[in-house]
Formats: sequence, structure tokens, C-alpha cells
Amino acid sequence: MKTSRHKLSDQLFLIKTMLCANTILLAAIILHLNSERFAPATSESVTYRGASASLSNKDALKELQEEIANANAIVLADRVSQDRKVRDVITEILMKNPDVPFYYGIGEQIGSATTIKPDTRYGDGSVIFCQGSPARLKRAAAIYDGRIPAFGQLPVTKLREMVAEHASLTAPEQESEEPAQSSKNDHSPSPESRRAPLPG
Repeated sequence: MKTSRHKLSDQLFLIKTMLCANTILLAAIILHLNSERFAPATSESVTYRGASASLSNKDALKELQEEIANANAIVLADRVSQDRKVRDVITEILMKNPDVPFYYGIGEQIGSATTIKPDTRYGDGSVIFCQGSPARLKRAAAIYDGRIPAFGQLPVTKLREMVAEHASLTAPEQESEEPAQSSKNDHSPSPESRRAPLPG
């Protein structure tokens, strides 16, 4: 009789131990799934590029310089979420070629809206490079916390400096508007005529 009770007690202890182990395992699995679910995602839609881990800072800066040189307009935009879509709304025009039409202004949406996917971050804003004539969206890179992962985590403040420097180097030199005086049209008195008459 005692032996049966001991066996039953051992079985109950074994069941409790297994239940406890299963509970711990299940909790660990749930914790792991939640950590993956809420981790910041770096993937973006086809239109926008996210982090470029394969690029060194040197390569990223070179790529950015090429984008700036080829652009006819460069703008900054906020990414606005509405109706399960994210849109780029222009907040600042960093550069615009005066000889090329650009049909967008501050507060206007540029590019197509993107349907929001679950568990995906789309950034706080974006820098948009426009090419062609009229200038159209060619490439957009997301901005996260004031930095651009696609260009080696470049700060937006540095981007402004690079765009301003490029604009100053490519601006046409202003010719002097002072007309050259012609000797034929110069009616000012000669030095001889300005001399005082000699006493007679």
C-alpha cells in the first residue's frame, strides 16, 4: 500500500516538474517572439531605401555626392501616416535648379503613398533627390532620429552643409554690370579745358 502511494507521489511530482518546465519553455518562446516583433525594422518599401550596412562611410559619402551632383532638386519631407498609408510631405527645399521646372512646394505630397505593413518602421522623414526636366522623384532615403542610414548614418545637418557647398560651387558667376566708359561718348571736359585762363 505504501509502495503504491510512493509511486503515485513520484508520478505527481514528475508531472508537476514537467508542467513547470513546459511553462518556462513557453514563456521563453513568447518572450523571444515579442522581442522580434517589436525590434526596430530596417526594411522599407521598394521605393525607399533603408540601412546600407554593406557600404563603408567613404563609399556612402561618395554615393551621396553623386546623388547631389545629378539632382535638379533636393527636398526634405516628413513621413505622415494616415488611412493605413505613409506619405512624404515636403517640409524644406534644400536645392532647386532654376533652369529646370519643379512642380512641388512646401506642404505638398511627393511620390506615391505606401501601404503600412505590420511591424515595419518607415522613418521619421526622408531626403528626396529629383532628376530630369521637369524634376521628378528619383530616389528617397529614410531619416531615423535625424540620421540617414542609407548614407552611413549621415546627420541631416551634414547633408544640408554638403548641398549648400555644392550649390555655391555650381552657381554661375555674376558679371559686373558697370558699363565701360567709351572715349567717344565721354563728354567730360579735358584737363586743358579745365585750366584757369591765363592773365592777359
